[in-house]
Amino acid sequence: MNKYYCFLAGLPDISFDDGKLSYSLSDFIADLDSSLSASDRKLMRLFRLKYDNENLLGYLNNKEATLNPLGNYTEDQFEQAILSIREEDPFPKKELPTYLLKYLKEYVNEELAGKGLSNEDYLSSLYYDYASTTSNRFVREWFNLNLNIGNILSAFAARKMGWDLDKVVVGNNDVDKIIRDNNTRDLGLTDELDYFETLVRLSEEKNLFESERKVDLLKWDWLEEKTLFIYFSFEHVFSYLLK
Repeated sequence: MNKYYCFLAGLPDISFDDGKLSYSLSDFIADLDSSLSASDRKLMRLFRLKYDNENLLGYLNNKEATLNPLGNYTEDQFEQAILSIREEDPFPKKELPTYLLKYLKEYVNEELAGKGLSNEDYLSSLYYDYASTTSNRFVREWFNLNLNIGNILSAFAARKMGWDLDKVVVGNNDVDKIIRDNNTRDLGLTDELDYFETLVRLSEEKNLFESERKVDLLKWDWLEEKTLFIYFSFEHVFSYLLK
């Protein structure tokens, strides 16, 4: 397993309360591309797919939209996939991840309206399902953490507003299924997640900025607890820059 000792040693020291950094996410990704092995580079592309989701939705809404360069894929790749689907030609699977191709196929065939979610949430749901198939345990757990936090806070908000939970809960992990099937006050999660009570308190926070800051802190603390020393600087920098 690659340890990347020199790369890690060269990363800046940061803390949660640091202000603006001179080392941007773009800088970090450029350094990653030149330092990681092919297999590890492929793994890290999972994190950048969130920008591809935004780019694809923006592109489908406006073909002239400027794509975020932090994404993995280009306008040409989106367009070629759409043309292949419309003409029923085979499209190289390696060109786009399977979940993006699934979304595009349903978009082209006008099948998105019956999903019960907004297009953005449906694409996010496909994304999290896709990320959950990675063989890397740490990455799976990181995606599950983010999915759980988002779904639990959305579920509390939906209850306050009288919305249907099925329209705000995305993904298909065990926590998502419990939320959808449970009508109790605690969503059936008190004994399932050690950070659930923290999320209950966050759901009652009225200051949006403070709420987002505390969510970030929750993720930061999780990383400190989960990551091994050899990965400590790497994961902190990446998670901080992804905020």
